[in-house]
Amino acid sequence: MKFKLPIGDWSGDGHGKCDWYELDTDASINEVRDAYFKAKEMIPTLCPEDICSDYEENYVDLDLAQEIERTLGVTLEEWTDDSESTVSVSNNDMIAIVIAFIGVGGVKVTHNSTDSLPMLCTWGNDVKGRHISHIGYGLFY
Repeated sequence: MKFKLPIGDWSGDGHGKCDWYELDTDASINEVRDAYFKAKEMIPTLCPEDICSDYEENYVDLDLAQEIERTLGVTLEEWTDDSESTVSVSNNDMIAIVIAFIGVGGVKVTHNSTDSLPMLCTWGNDVKGRHISHIGYGLFY
């Protein structure tokens, strides 16, 4: 079964920015949700809903990053500020956290990365000198 994982404001009632990812599992969506809530009971301090949950909060404290690595096996890229006390969290890090978190609840989930797929639009010109700009840019406000 495939299901969508939104990273960001999927409801559009806040800042409205969201990226969508496709995940795979042999379980039903209800079994995935059951596993999520089971993990939430087991390790509430690592609930993905509470990690980077404030606007423009793309980092966690070093202690939480170490707990994520110890408990979920997800290593985050280090980004240090002046005090070297925070670690950055990317979208791919968050996907890995969610997948590992659901795994704690007993369901295996995988991510089908689309990073290697070519994009229709182009930053500059393609090999034939053509350019495709933004599609539907004005639909978002």
